[in-house]
Amino acid sequence: MSSKKKVLVRTGTDPLPEEARQYVTLKDTHKELGGRIKDLRDRLIDRVSSTGTEIEGGHQLLSLPDDIVAATGIKAFKREKRVSQSFREDELMAMLKDKGLYKDVTKTVRVLDEDALSAAVFEGKISEAELNSVVDQKVSWALTMEKK
Repeated sequence: MSSKKKVLVRTGTDPLPEEARQYVTLKDTHKELGGRIKDLRDRLIDRVSSTGTEIEGGHQLLSLPDDIVAATGIKAFKREKRVSQSFREDELMAMLKDKGLYKDVTKTVRVLDEDALSAAVFEGKISEAELNSVVDQKVSWALTMEKK
């Protein structure tokens, strides 16, 4: 696997002002486009929902006119049905207890109680130095813009 290095060619002028201008402009454009894309997506989903054809799996399909297919390469929009399931945990636990299965199908998971750990440090049961010796830190950087 080869890696290519980017080489900055100096032409005698500092590229920072132009790069900064482009960054701010593109960042603003990205924000505007994000809102517009969401609006169009919502409108298209409504359109597919109201005029599309139901296909296998409960999905809905809206075929596009030939001129749009030719211009975009997209022949249809599909509204995909995606189903997620979750247990109603209180009811499930009650059912398992009624059937005598609760202990067989549940387990205890130990998790760190950070409040109790803080209390142990405060009470001197463990020192901050000891605690810090088992802490990893990860540094990340963000580029933010400060307006005048």
